[in-house]
Amino acid sequence: MKSFIPIKYLFLLIAFMLLTSFYLKSQDAISAKKSISAYKITSPIKIDGKADEVNWQSAEPAKDFSQYYPDNLPIEDQNLKTEVRVLYDDSGLYILARMYDKNPDSIFAQMTSRDNEGVADNFTVRLNPYNDAQQEFVFRVSASGVQFDELYTIDNESDESWDAIWSSAVSKDSKGWIAEIKIPFSAIRFPKSSSNIWSINFMRKVQRSRKVFSWVFIDRSISNTMLFTGSLTGIENISPPTRLFLIPYTSAYYNRFDGKSGTDFKAGADIKWGISDNFTLDAILIPDFGQTAFDDVEFVLGPFEQEFEERRPFFTEGIDLFSKGDLVYTRRIGQISDYFPELGQNDSIIEFPGQANLINALKISGRTSKGLGIGIANAVTEKAEVKIKNLSTNKIRSEIQSPFSNYNIMVIDQRYGKNNSFTFINTNTFRKGNFRDANVSALLSDTYFSDNKYNIKNEVKFSYLNDIKSNNGIWLSTSVGEIKGKHGYSAAIRYVSKDYNINDLGFNYYRNYSDYQLNYNYKLLNSTKIFNSLNININMNSRFNNETKKPEFAGVFVNINSQNKKNNYFGFNFGGNPFTTYDHYEPRQAGRYMKNFRDIFFWFGISPNYNKKFIVEFFPDIYFKEVRGMWGYELNIEPRYRINDKLVLSASIEFEKNYKDYGFAGLENSEIVIGERNQISTENELKVEYNYSPKSASHLVFRHYWTTVEYLDFFTLEGNGDYKDTDLALDENFSYNNWNIDLSWNYWFAPGSQLTFLYRHSIDSFEGKYNSNLYRNIDNLLSQPQSHTVSLRLSYFLDYNTVKKGYKGV
Repeated sequence: MKSFIPIKYLFLLIAFMLLTSFYLKSQDAISAKKSISAYKITSPIKIDGKADEVNWQSAEPAKDFSQYYPDNLPIEDQNLKTEVRVLYDDSGLYILARMYDKNPDSIFAQMTSRDNEGVADNFTVRLNPYNDAQQEFVFRVSASGVQFDELYTIDNESDESWDAIWSSAVSKDSKGWIAEIKIPFSAIRFPKSSSNIWSINFMRKVQRSRKVFSWVFIDRSISNTMLFTGSLTGIENISPPTRLFLIPYTSAYYNRFDGKSGTDFKAGADIKWGISDNFTLDAILIPDFGQTAFDDVEFVLGPFEQEFEERRPFFTEGIDLFSKGDLVYTRRIGQISDYFPELGQNDSIIEFPGQANLINALKISGRTSKGLGIGIANAVTEKAEVKIKNLSTNKIRSEIQSPFSNYNIMVIDQRYGKNNSFTFINTNTFRKGNFRDANVSALLSDTYFSDNKYNIKNEVKFSYLNDIKSNNGIWLSTSVGEIKGKHGYSAAIRYVSKDYNINDLGFNYYRNYSDYQLNYNYKLLNSTKIFNSLNININMNSRFNNETKKPEFAGVFVNINSQNKKNNYFGFNFGGNPFTTYDHYEPRQAGRYMKNFRDIFFWFGISPNYNKKFIVEFFPDIYFKEVRGMWGYELNIEPRYRINDKLVLSASIEFEKNYKDYGFAGLENSEIVIGERNQISTENELKVEYNYSPKSASHLVFRHYWTTVEYLDFFTLEGNGDYKDTDLALDENFSYNNWNIDLSWNYWFAPGSQLTFLYRHSIDSFEGKYNSNLYRNIDNLLSQPQSHTVSLRLSYFLDYNTVKKGYKGV
């Protein structure tokens, strides 16, 4: 195998990973300078935001908060003092936060849906019962009473889809506002011990000034904020409760498409079970994802498929362990293959599956007191068949589009030294019958040393495909950087072999290349007379094909992001490819490549302060290529009007045009035909959000996407990547439209229990001609068969501890 990085260096890289992982001295967690003791109570606190119980007066306050943003100083703002008290009983932790504010009428309190911070002041609890700087449970409540929770990990990544069941209430008075919180012990994991010392920190955001304060001073020059915590003491003789939750659901659907209608009813359940103090099992029985939000479908001209956001709740919650190494793209689960059946002269497809139904799925994850994280996930999908009718005999036959499939993920992640990790992850896909199987493994190391000033990351990934022809692939990468302080520097090198392929359960675009990167970063740690924040990033990147040795990419890029003293955002990017490069993917044939022309681009963005009721965000960009007349631009305008604290209107208007772009057009007489084309695209989205309360909301989302392509000229691709004039003229012009409307109403009628109504309307149209008139496209779209879906879903949260207590009380 020809490459810039010989395969023998694989063993050197693995040895280097082991060296940096186990022998470099790393920084322990910063010693906690503050401590607060929780006071045990015998009578429960009523969570009403009033804080009038006598027990609160016996609890010592956590005070003297520091500034985190925009100034990073261990000094409290005397006009915005904060005091926090902590109590506990056998069922959970109680927290009272008093946020003083000499201008209480200026407190922002926009009502939003859960997990959406919006334009509002907020208070945050960051809790780690294991006191190991590995993972934090984050609970946040806004001044309007909206809850936000997440799992925060050492990798500075957060799982915002994690939803715990906890209670909160807020109130406002002449002194400021109050947040009262109860975190049940069943909502978190903690070790069984007669006496516990947990790490904790509190944070407060003042929306009008964007100031953020923290109880324990957090040094922003160090990236891992979990190294800066205080100690929570006084919690004694508390045993972890049984963590067993059942969430049964039932749903009903009415569907209508092209004049035909039908109904469907479903029922199932989600199960969450705390196997031990450290590990949790999540399982879904008879899944129902019918109310999942629609995908933002676009027509892809390039050689790669469109990557969609995962919206199914089971596959978005608690995925921090499974996301290691970027090997898992959960949208593969249930995705049908690209197989297309052979059709006879009189055959016609009468039913084509959109996806393979999920039978069930489960995951087990957790971390021991020694920092060992273990994750196991499994999902099973049933076979999907395409139905074909012979129009002469009227016989209907079925062919397997996607077979019965089993998807597995296993992760072992050892954390050590408070800030480092060594990880092994394996994914495999098994398909029943004579279909392709796949197996991917990875070793990862992430090491910090010299007082968290330097960081080294290493990755070794292997892929194996069991197909008609078995293939083995490899990915090697290492990066080293100085990350502490205002100035950061990093260098990275990466090698990816020709047969590296993770697309059975993962997602990767490029392969068979070697990549080299240099990066410089500057970040402002304290505000100036002009800026509250400023970040400058300069990146130099080059990528070469391993076989042809030709450059695929070579560029210099400068990115500037800033926020001024009035909290308005300004951004600016510019860069380009100063060298001729070659595209090894667009020709759609192995071993072939086409010339890319040198280019330059500019982008800037303006986003006014969200505290204003009406703002317009503006994001234009433009590029030019060295060939005359080859250029393009994109304009994105996003107006937003917050009518009041409950009702918000927002829109997104995107317009894009590419002139004389070059791309694959087809094959003629074994010749690769490249087309010169113009493309116009628009994407318009309108959102109406009305939040009645923290527990009830209505949302309307409308999206229309349209693109049309006109081919101007055609060329045949030569062996050296150049273009040769040809008399060929392919009919490849087209127009594509996609239209979606979602109208939803959600009501959380009890903790963890939800009633959801959804109306969905969708239309697709494809026209084999260039149509640059938007209104004619919409007319054609509305004449197509339309899909209407009305659904109602009821889910109810059952906690074993509550049910058991109620049963004993009978």
